[in-house]
Amino acid sequence: QGGLEVANVLKPGEQVFLSAEEIAAVLVMGIGDLFDQSFTVNTWRDITLKTAPKRLWPGLALPAMSIAPLSKRCAYALPYLPVAPLIFENCTVELDEMSSRRAKELYWNAVADEDADSAVRLKMLEESARLNPFVAEPEVLVAQLRFAAGNAEGAVEAALKALRVFYAWGTCWDKRLPYRQWVAFTRLLLRRARRRLERPELADE
Repeated sequence: QGGLEVANVLKPGEQVFLSAEEIAAVLVMGIGDLFDQSFTVNTWRDITLKTAPKRLWPGLALPAMSIAPLSKRCAYALPYLPVAPLIFENCTVELDEMSSRRAKELYWNAVADEDADSAVRLKMLEESARLNPFVAEPEVLVAQLRFAAGNAEGAVEAALKALRVFYAWGTCWDKRLPYRQWVAFTRLLLRRARRRLERPELADE
């Protein structure tokens, strides 16, 4: 618990002592790095490290990684952090692997099948958000579908949840669009839903 000695990569043969607090900080930085690169074709892993890469960058940019291991890293680091990051409820909740994978599957099924009934897609996305409340995008689409169905109050609730998660991570899970566009779209949804609640006579057609 007091720390760890590791090899000094700049001076072979020497050791460097890392305190528990320093190790915790490295773990948290690693969490952010992994989450930010969690998509189908990773530039470093799938392209740069390959002599003759078989995959085309950037691929479909789908969320490709379970974030359950990240929640466990966050929990490990928590006792040694001066300030807990906002992710995973301040590192106090560990997401199980089955929930993480099932949530991702439901999310992509709902996104990919544009001909599916809106009510069916909404149920899939709501279940995805319930299973993994630590990514924002399912809640964004829940807000969109609730708004389209006339449920402005439900849309406000989902949009606020999504924004809290976006701001906690500072990046997006679904890399098909950049973070700034996910946030901007969610804020627009929130504004429209609030407007509908406050002035229903001015609601959009």
